[in-house]
Amino acid sequence: MNHTRQTIQLEKLHRLSQTVMQLQDIPRLAEAVSHMMEDYSHTWVGIVENQQVVYSYDENHRLEVRGKGLIGWVAAHGEPLFVNHVDKDARYLRIGDQIDPTCSELVVTIKKDDQVLGVLDLHADTHDAFSEGDLQFAESLAQVLSVAIQNACLYEDSRIQAERLSLVA
Repeated sequence: MNHTRQTIQLEKLHRLSQTVMQLQDIPRLAEAVSHMMEDYSHTWVGIVENQQVVYSYDENHRLEVRGKGLIGWVAAHGEPLFVNHVDKDARYLRIGDQIDPTCSELVVTIKKDDQVLGVLDLHADTHDAFSEGDLQFAESLAQVLSVAIQNACLYEDSRIQAERLSLVA
């Protein structure tokens, strides 16, 4: 991997870490990651809900991946996967009738211990877009996201508990 790409990855990891640790709800966290990664790769953060990976930025934009495709495979197996020619991988799932510009895809789990909390999905419109270095970067980012998601869940639990207590009082 060239030095410039490593430098970009380190800068991205640093900026993303600072940003996502301050966010207290998961849809905003997922949206921030996608936005901050725009100049690096098309990126989605999917969260596991009821054993399904869900991409949800608001009520109007929600996509459930029911154990299918590269994302479903990664969520089910808990292992990272990068495919530099998605058109040659039978697991790749096209969504709808739209023309899909994805040529390469890299998917890693976001975990707490052995529990899959979600997936980090990077995709590119060129073949051979990802390398082992990109995989290491994505896994590092997934570790940061794991902590941020856990913090957001704790914040939400605390908010709900505070609401309950205020109703009782």
